[in-house]
Amino acid sequence: MQVPRGVALALVVVLNACARTAPEATPGRLAPVLVPESESFTMYPRGGGEPYRISVGLPPSYARESERRFPVLYGLDADVGFASLVEVTRFLARSREIPEVIVVGIGYDADFATWRSRRAADLTPVSTDEQPTSGHASEFLDFIATELIPLVESRYRTTRDRTLSGYSLGGLFGTYVLFHRPELFQRYVLGSPSYGWADRVALEWPAAVSPSGPQPSGIVFTSVGTLETAAMIANWRAFWDAVAALGLPWLRVTRGEIDETHAGGWPHTTVKGLKAIWR
Repeated sequence: MQVPRGVALALVVVLNACARTAPEATPGRLAPVLVPESESFTMYPRGGGEPYRISVGLPPSYARESERRFPVLYGLDADVGFASLVEVTRFLARSREIPEVIVVGIGYDADFATWRSRRAADLTPVSTDEQPTSGHASEFLDFIATELIPLVESRYRTTRDRTLSGYSLGGLFGTYVLFHRPELFQRYVLGSPSYGWADRVALEWPAAVSPSGPQPSGIVFTSVGTLETAAMIANWRAFWDAVAALGLPWLRVTRGEIDETHAGGWPHTTVKGLKAIWR
């Protein structure tokens, strides 16, 4: 039986990660899987609040080429996606389909319930009655812009070529950044963005773009799954149709409709998106 390309890539990533483990497990205790050439640390926002777990994966050439600087890929939802994102970027870079990059994962190092609650707070632009603690995208963006990025660029050999990758609510947040602080990132991978959040508040953003104000700019790959809900697909198409109608001169958008569900679309979006933004 022929294995689909997306599944094959996922298997390569998993096997590659599993082949590199911590020292041998002792009876009754499993050894954790480690991501080679990576580290993590805790950051407490200067204004207070809960800490973030920041994970950094360095490219293979980082140690060998001591003068070289690298683009940086900032990935949201690092608690569930950091290891895969690092291995995918390394795999694609080996075949010269993308450049080598430093991967910075932003996460919480928390249990599942806490992760869901905190991401709903950080990645959404306004709160809802169903989730009254949500709606803190502005504060989260300030943390990234004024604390995280300066720290990363002082600690590692980076260029100013920054990419932001987010999926679902992360795709909504990435779109928020694109429209509210467009100078911060040069590239975006926005997978299945949750444009239905808060009665489709995101669909107001294209109409609010002013010729005299900051305009979205950069290179964007965005996608939606054809097996997602009809509302998800319709919101995504409506949003990017409105963006296309603006004719923004410094914005290049590649759109992809992927034959997948919402959950299954993440690996496909990651691979297609990374290749598209560095094409």
